[in-house]
Amino acid sequence: MFKRLIRCPISFFDLNPIGRILNRFTKDIAIVDEYLPWTLLDFLECLSQVLGVIALVCWLNSWSFIPAIIATIGMLLIRHRFARCSRDLKRLESTSRSPIYSYLTSTILGLKVIRSYHAEKTCLSEFFSLLDDNSRAYYLFLTTNRWGAIRFDWITVFFIAIVTSMALIVRITGRLFSAADIALTLSFSLNLMGLLQWTIRFI
Repeated sequence: MFKRLIRCPISFFDLNPIGRILNRFTKDIAIVDEYLPWTLLDFLECLSQVLGVIALVCWLNSWSFIPAIIATIGMLLIRHRFARCSRDLKRLESTSRSPIYSYLTSTILGLKVIRSYHAEKTCLSEFFSLLDDNSRAYYLFLTTNRWGAIRFDWITVFFIAIVTSMALIVRITGRLFSAADIALTLSFSLNLMGLLQWTIRFI
């Protein structure tokens, strides 16, 4: 990336502010270097646990496989809708962060001029305006994450209700399904939905 940057024509630096370039070299590179490997590790860990729990729950009560598939499809649909919006908001947050870096760099370079014209209040006002734009995008991104989490929780409650009803029906009809099996199924179903939420978010 640095090699490409130093070979760029001068017009590139006229079109792209310095804050955007700094943003790419700081925040974006830090995310790729630090966040991405841990995300991959967490995804593989959650996926292996999900597969193990699904196998155990289906072995205890094979009917639990049907609501698990329905819940997974529902979560994938919500994730598809949520991911596009979340990606756009993250891009908006990143884009609105670049002018902050540009303005801060320009302010430091022109500090003598700002002081000589007593323009400190004007500069602070403009800086706070840029900071507000970035904060709006960031809080909107956090709110969107909570929106997705609440929808995932609703699907989890729906799944647990169906599994509980099916376990009670199987128990009442007199089939060989002990109270310990019911408790184990419900316990692992709760774990399954929590793990499935994280796994789908990592996809």
